[in-house]
Amino acid sequence: MSLPSTGAQHYVLLLIPALLRELEQLGVGTIVAKSGLPEQEVTRLYFQGRALSRILPKRPASLEPALWSELLLWVRALSTLVSLATQDQLEQAREQAVSQYLPHARENLAQEVARQRQEGDIDFHLAGMIRDDHASDHAEEICMEALRLEREQRFGSLKDMPLTGLSCHQLAVVRAARAYASLGMANPPENFSLLDLVIRLLDLFSTEMKEVMAQDREPESDSTIANIVLGLGNLLFREELGLASPVVGPVR
Repeated sequence: MSLPSTGAQHYVLLLIPALLRELEQLGVGTIVAKSGLPEQEVTRLYFQGRALSRILPKRPASLEPALWSELLLWVRALSTLVSLATQDQLEQAREQAVSQYLPHARENLAQEVARQRQEGDIDFHLAGMIRDDHASDHAEEICMEALRLEREQRFGSLKDMPLTGLSCHQLAVVRAARAYASLGMANPPENFSLLDLVIRLLDLFSTEMKEVMAQDREPESDSTIANIVLGLGNLLFREELGLASPVVGPVR
């Protein structure tokens, strides 16, 4: 088999211990109930993962090429089980996302309209979207326009993103995400959804890194940074690796 890309290899080596922690937190009973697999099979997958985690090298190049197929089979299997076990939570999160984001989106557009008014050049379509009387009719449009504004603002703030103190796996994933964001801004895709998510997570990562470093903590061992990096890896590499979609771990 062909080996995954370098960034994807680093992500897999981060993901294996994260999936093991997720399985431990969810519990075998939850996994069995949601997946329909026998408890013996779920337990076997868990201990197989524990055995694999003990032989993981610090650098992907040190790993025997023949072992990658076994690693990927295990990661795909367990990520699918975790996805099934957390599906209800993901659906609830999706339903809440637009309603929670809408007030913030409308405020962003209102600020943009105010700026245009000061400059004497108002986009009346933009101004019409934020009127309260028909706000619900324009909810999706408001969110999309606000995302465009935020995309540009957040991407501009990534120039001074700190990277000191990360593990080599974390650093590889973040650099791959930053390269993806730069390419997407230079050559805009037809669908911005993935690019927006990557840029938002990079912005969150940058903010958290600055906070951790200001408090003289170790970025590599910070749980929020770890989860953000896992989220970036999931967005960038899940299709290449054939993984289920959920991001492992909560990202605030």
